Amino acid sequence: DAQESRGLGDVYKRQTGDRLVGREVEKNYLREIIRLGSGSLSIIGEPRIGKTSLVYEEFQNKCSKDSLCSAWITLSTLSSSALVFYDLQEKIIDDFRSSSHPLPEETAPLMMSGDESTYNAFKKFRRFLKTLFSKGFHTLCILDEFDAVTEYPDAKQFIQSLRELIDFPQETGFSCIFISRRSLYHLEKQLSGV
Repeated sequence: DAQESRGLGDVYKRQTGDRLVGREVEKNYLREIIRLGSGSLSIIGEPRIGKTSLVYEEFQNKCSKDSLCSAWITLSTLSSSALVFYDLQEKIIDDFRSSSHPLPEETAPLMMSGDESTYNAFKKFRRFLKTLFSKGFHTLCILDEFDAVTEYPDAKQFIQSLRELIDFPQETGFSCIFISRRSLYHLEKQLSGV
């Protein structure tokens, strides 16, 4: 069973089901992160070894968790950190629309426009997450092709903002799965000073 996905104009097949062989330990760990709706994880590896496919299969199965809202974005398709926060919010809202839960009214003043500064987008996104968490919702975000962050003009600020969201799950209910070709340590070292 393969699904087509588009990214930067290229078409590739995302493997699912029986084609992901010998990954039960990894799948179980992913299931646990997704089931709990807390914690963060990095999936790191060479191109075309199945990182995205592995996460995608488990992500598709997460729908059974009622209090978990989610978003999946590919960073290489976005040009700035502010757009990442904007896109994450839009995907979370879409997830609510496809669920049985209405989006809490308290989130209305926190809606972003596509032209926010990175700092303002981060502040609104953090308040958005806190509001959802106060209503009993955890948020899981998948950041695919995370390596692309090094191309963002404000990459250091973006990584620091993500750290703040991840480091305080008791306030935000935020967890994240990073999919990358290089370790986060390597990316941070490349950006130096983070």
